[in-house]
Amino acid sequence: MSLVQKIIMPLLFTAALLQGCSYLKEAIGLGPRQPKVQVYAVEVKKATVMAIELQITVQVENPNDFALKLSRLRYDMNAESLVIAAGQYDPEITIPPTVKTLVKLPLTVNADSVIKLMQMLLDGQKDPMAVIKATADFQTPFGPIEVDFDDKRPLRKMAGLKH
Repeated sequence: MSLVQKIIMPLLFTAALLQGCSYLKEAIGLGPRQPKVQVYAVEVKKATVMAIELQITVQVENPNDFALKLSRLRYDMNAESLVIAAGQYDPEITIPPTVKTLVKLPLTVNADSVIKLMQMLLDGQKDPMAVIKATADFQTPFGPIEVDFDDKRPLRKMAGLKH
């Protein structure tokens, strides 16, 4: 085997490995571990006939020994196939190594959806479920990571109403 083969082959193997499967990179310690993202709390900040203003608090856990940057968070909320609200959070947030951070997201439910939701709550025998679905985009020293997550809660509980 020539000297060039001895040098180039390991470099090609390493480059292929770094560009390959993220699971393999994580398993052998060459890549980032996926952050854990979950809805921590949902609060009604203001409720009128025209709109409901919510604050959704998301907990982001960085299991890595290096900082991650949360570069974008896209989210939406629906109940019984009705899209209630959607939003995007763009301010970049640095999540320090091995830390849990809370991110507060504003979400406004418009008047049309408020009326439909009130009808659901008043007419229905069952409590409709509100579902929040989101995607968080992270930047790492090894490249971008996308994390999908969701949360499902009874609409009455989310709206601060009692049965």
